[in-house]
Amino acid sequence: MIYIGIDDTDTKDTPGTNQLARCIAAELPAGFRLDLILRHQLLNDPRVPHTSHNGSASIGVRRHSDRPAGALVPILPRPMRGWYVPGSDPGPCIA
Repeated sequence: MIYIGIDDTDTKDTPGTNQLARCIAAELPAGFRLDLILRHQLLNDPRVPHTSHNGSASIGVRRHSDRPAGALVPILPRPMRGWYVPGSDPGPCIA
């Protein structure tokens, strides 16, 4: 299983991180298949800056070819750049 984690992709009045996760999943290259998308509830506390409900998302992907997991790296910037709104601070991680 390959995990893609994303966070800080929205602002108060824009679509959330989970919608971006679905967009990324729709752009998976050949040889990779979406297994799951999970929403994670982070600490919702006034001392922690957040936009709406302070959640992040992870995308579980299975490889069905000999392509290396690194083949996923080039696909992440496209949807994240297209989704970017001023005031957000997006970040991906692949594990």
